[in-house]
Amino acid sequence: MIHNLKYLLFGLTLTGLVACSEDDNTEPDEQPTGERFYTIGYADGSGSPSATYTQSVTDLSDGTISYVGYGFEVPSTRTARIFASSDGTTLYGLDYGGGSVYKFDVDGGQDYTQLSETNVQYAIGTAYPRWTKVNDDYALLHNVTTERIYDEASGDYLKTVATAQLVSINLDDLTFRSIQEFEIPVNQEDENRGAYVFRIDAPVVVGDKAITEWPREHTIRIRTHRSRWIIILLRLWLWITLL
Repeated sequence: MIHNLKYLLFGLTLTGLVACSEDDNTEPDEQPTGERFYTIGYADGSGSPSATYTQSVTDLSDGTISYVGYGFEVPSTRTARIFASSDGTTLYGLDYGGGSVYKFDVDGGQDYTQLSETNVQYAIGTAYPRWTKVNDDYALLHNVTTERIYDEASGDYLKTVATAQLVSINLDDLTFRSIQEFEIPVNQEDENRGAYVFRIDAPVVVGDKAITEWPREHTIRIRTHRSRWIIILLRLWLWITLL
């Protein structure tokens, strides 16, 4: 199901440290009072094509936000997938359907400066991957391909093989760190009833792990070729750990 999206993407609060002295006559150190940017995204439409607009503000508690004749249009074929750096100074966008990722400086208001662009389609094999911010250094592109297997003699359907594709992106220069794929294991019960994983969508990031829901209970540990990724399937969860 596709929905129109109107959502606040980033609201991060920074706290400062107050320095004190044992000398009561010494004034406290003056603390920096610099502003930071919060990027807000708006998707206009839910089909293909659809537009994605952003603007940045320094105060989320006051004022109004409008996209009438205002906003930076992020490159978008079908609703761009965007996120910002922790300090709010950088915006990243995935052109979902276009197969490219972008990096922008956040200059305030509707002003953004494009820093770099990388086509990811040849690395992950589709113009429609999802992606997730792991931390301020890396993001994870993820996709699942499926193949239906039939009995060669009778032509009867046997099962669907699902293959996970993972691409790690260095956010500093939008280069690829690793490209991995593996067949997602399915237990016999699920295979018999035709169940399979068809996509990895919006995993939760905890530390250096990206976690997505798994349909049934498994206890399997797999180390992929070259040991760059460890995948643990454990009781309703798929754990993907970037080493």
